[in-house]
Amino acid sequence: MGPFTSLPERIQQRIEPEPNSGCWIWIGRRNPAGYGRTGPKLAHRVVYEKLVGPITDGEVDHLCKVRWCVNPSHMEIVPHHVNVDRGDYKSNHKNVKKTHCPEGHPYDVFREKWRGCRTCINKNWMNRWREKNGR
Repeated sequence: MGPFTSLPERIQQRIEPEPNSGCWIWIGRRNPAGYGRTGPKLAHRVVYEKLVGPITDGEVDHLCKVRWCVNPSHMEIVPHHVNVDRGDYKSNHKNVKKTHCPEGHPYDVFREKWRGCRTCINKNWMNRWREKNGR
């Protein structure tokens, strides 16, 4: 059937190679965001883990930008902020390009799924502490 013959038959039946782009199109069920589903799991993650190995840290970024593609050579494991930065998500796009907080301080604290500026974080913690302790 193709280079994905080591996958279980039920998954192979839901993949259709697209010859021009090299994408492996998931023709099974999709979620509202357009990602393929196989049971409770995302199809591209299942295929990646079966053919490449476990996804231990990070998210799967579709380099081809086709959400229903399950070709592992079109995927890269990246941190959340990289995946968002590369994406074309309309709701997040304007915020991804921001380098300073609303108060004008540069973002200098980066976590897996958020970012902030140390000045505002410290100020907010101090305000909460004062409210809690009545000062």
